[in-house]
Amino acid sequence: MRHAQRIALVLVTLGLVMVSRPAAASDPSSIYTVPSVVELLPDDATGTKVVIGGSFFFLTTPMGFTYGEPRCGYMSFQCPPGKEMMCRLQWLDIRKAIGGTFCAGFGTLGMISTAMVHDDRASLGTPDAWDLGMGVGLGSYVDGKCMKARALVCAAPPPLPPDAAPPVSPDAAPPLSPDAAVVIDAPVVQPDAGSPPVSADATVAPVAGDAAAPPLAKSDGCAVGGGGPGAWSLGTALLLLALCRRPRRR
Repeated sequence: MRHAQRIALVLVTLGLVMVSRPAAASDPSSIYTVPSVVELLPDDATGTKVVIGGSFFFLTTPMGFTYGEPRCGYMSFQCPPGKEMMCRLQWLDIRKAIGGTFCAGFGTLGMISTAMVHDDRASLGTPDAWDLGMGVGLGSYVDGKCMKARALVCAAPPPLPPDAAPPVSPDAAPPLSPDAAVVIDAPVVQPDAGSPPVSADATVAPVAGDAAAPPLAKSDGCAVGGGGPGAWSLGTALLLLALCRRPRRR
């Protein structure tokens, strides 16, 4: 009976301890962050490295609860071999804090971290070793530094992948389809320098190879030809007509 009472007392005590600790209680984690970017490399499913961008503040007193002033920057970490699954779970937990009202703490409790905060992504260099610690904790006060860290605006969104399509301007003309017809203005054809210009689509009547000469008019055995290089003058033609009309002597 006494043994059963002792077990019940232990269980009740453990339950009170667990209930009395709020979910967002601040732990003396080595590092706290207000993340803007959490990028697992090469991807979320197989990531062994992480890049975290945002504001950070560090524990300054071992086994205490004193933290330095928050600052913007980037941190990169490499997961210990064989712990990749646990690392990814913790990194995704930190990502869940993006846009939230809490600061995310990570690293060993009560221990000062030597990990580096870099001003930009280009200066990250070799990643620091990720410290699994006791997991990721959330804090809303954290020595008064969490509110300051949340007030900072840090880290831009991650860059687009190299094969991403560039944004299209709303004023840009849509590209032509491969089978789209292309209209080309017809050139003006000018056969002779002295002739008026003729459009390329103008209808031109065919010309026979040997044009027939107009027939000569006949009257009582006399004929007058049409114009040409050997045409007579008007006076000569009238004289010939008069002679042709005179009655012939029998």
